[in-house]
Amino acid sequence: MSDLDSIPLGTLYTLHEPLGRGAMGEVFQGVHVATGLPVAIKVLTASATREPLYAEAFREEVRAAASLDHPHIVTVYDYGRTTAETAERTAGRYPVGSPYLVMEVVHGGSLRELCGRLDFAQTAQVLHALLDALGHAHARGLIHRDLKPQNVLVSRDSDGLTVKLVDFGLAHAMRPDAQNPFLDRLAGTPNYMAPEQVLVHWRDYGPATDLYALGCLTHMLVRAQPPFAGAGGSRDILNAHVHYPAPELRPPAGFDAPPGFAAWVARLLEKDPARRYACAADAAFALLRVQQGGLPLTADEAAPTRHELAMVSARPHAVAPSGSTANAQQAPRPAEDLPGPDTVAAVPIHLSEVRRALSWSAEELARALEMASASSPSTSAATELPPVPGDWRRHEPNPWNPLVGAGLGLYGLRAVPLVGRVEARDQLWRALRAVHADGHPRAIVLEGPPGHGKTRLAAWLAERAAEVGAAKVLRATHSPTGGPHDGLVPVFARLHGCQGLERPAALARLSRALLDLGEPDEERWHQLAEVLAPGDDE
Repeated sequence: MSDLDSIPLGTLYTLHEPLGRGAMGEVFQGVHVATGLPVAIKVLTASATREPLYAEAFREEVRAAASLDHPHIVTVYDYGRTTAETAERTAGRYPVGSPYLVMEVVHGGSLRELCGRLDFAQTAQVLHALLDALGHAHARGLIHRDLKPQNVLVSRDSDGLTVKLVDFGLAHAMRPDAQNPFLDRLAGTPNYMAPEQVLVHWRDYGPATDLYALGCLTHMLVRAQPPFAGAGGSRDILNAHVHYPAPELRPPAGFDAPPGFAAWVARLLEKDPARRYACAADAAFALLRVQQGGLPLTADEAAPTRHELAMVSARPHAVAPSGSTANAQQAPRPAEDLPGPDTVAAVPIHLSEVRRALSWSAEELARALEMASASSPSTSAATELPPVPGDWRRHEPNPWNPLVGAGLGLYGLRAVPLVGRVEARDQLWRALRAVHADGHPRAIVLEGPPGHGKTRLAAWLAERAAEVGAAKVLRATHSPTGGPHDGLVPVFARLHGCQGLERPAALARLSRALLDLGEPDEERWHQLAEVLAPGDDE
């Protein structure tokens, strides 16, 4: 191919030197012509990428990446297809209609190049950044499904390492109506695939799927090899993920990991998703606990008993209505009634990046870590949960698109950010914190004229609460005429992965879930199965 500097990509971009190459295409450093700003451009060149099925899959990748707005996730600027001029100038290397994705460029290579070369402090910094990025994606209904060092870009600055998660090509939307082309296929990278991925048990996909991959990535980061590296070929590796316990992480000499670090990684690598951390914020808080010299709770210690479910204020299930009306009918407790810094003895915690990302104050962390350090199995259901930030605001400015005239290809794909509504958001956040403070449920109804942003405000609360680990969100919908997805029954069917199942299969899933929650009464299992999947047991 001739000089890449002279090859345009449409009218907005010019291709420069290649940054990487894969089976389906290439990534180049390019320039946005109008501003001269550097960008990374992923061009798909394989013939399959122009087929309707793959085109839809790539569009889902674009949709997934464009819906995210986080300092540790590569920002997507634009999306389009190559023109006849590009095809002619590349001698057919990029045929007409080849899809491309324009992203921020990150200099420094991938995390793969740093595996086995970082100390514990740097490793923890990378893990916290990835957990915060995953929490952001999970709160918006996306799991990555291909987390590995090659999909983490790294740059260095005055603050140390900056990591950016990239490539949501296998991202799976956790929606009951998602039409995902990869849904019924084995997809991922063998060394980093959770057991449920290997078995294609897609009903079990969730945040814990990515957390398992993070455990594999941590092995790679610390010892420069994944946990089942010696298992043989891909088939043997996949079999090991399903059937063999992960080897204990043994850091090399000089790594100086705290005593609880290996146990923290081991919990990420539990075979059963329910035995891993429930969300990224939980894993981040447990890692903080390890950094402060504590020991993480095991899966057995963290599992609440039936008594604890009734008596302990654990993570609430926030129901975010869709198509409902709004305005706070019940006044939440005023901020001065909630636990605040004046009730906490501050201790020095040098974890500025974590506080900045999750909005946890030093005082909130100190109080929560003090509770965690004194916890026992009888109180673990409460004390392993992270603190609810006193403020919903993030401390970093949101990424923005500096490319003038670009981004029209993302119209209809990019999530529209919520702007303003500060007083309403403050009130909603105070109510959420009040639930955690006293364990009493609260209902907030949003009302207003059509188009006033009620649904968007409810969605914002659900996303931000899930992102920081403040709530597990259940979404209920209703419509004037009623439909199969309306009401509470579909909510709980989706919660337990029972949507669309016949009665025997639904009963099997429910029995496992309820037994894990401390409900041994088989009659209760049958009663709930009858509600979620009516029909005969035969």
